[in-house]
Amino acid sequence: MSPIQTPNLTIPDMIEGNAKWIPDRTAWVHGDRRVTWKEFSARVNRVANVLTGLGIEKGDRVALLMPDSIETAEIQRSAASTCSGH
Repeated sequence: MSPIQTPNLTIPDMIEGNAKWIPDRTAWVHGDRRVTWKEFSARVNRVANVLTGLGIEKGDRVALLMPDSIETAEIQRSAASTCSGH
């Protein structure tokens, strides 16, 4: 199976599609750490749920000041999907 390929694909759609179709492939590498698409998707969804629980909603802005890391990527994607209404 191959990942979903469409020009209208959003980032949340891409993350979920890759988690479904290629769950065990590497999504992110930082130093010697690797995260699969399944792990990345689960972590992004978990953080998005926390943001929603804190009252963050579509149209809100979330600022981050973090060093480069897998966690930074997860939080960026979580905030983007929460604030865009996905």
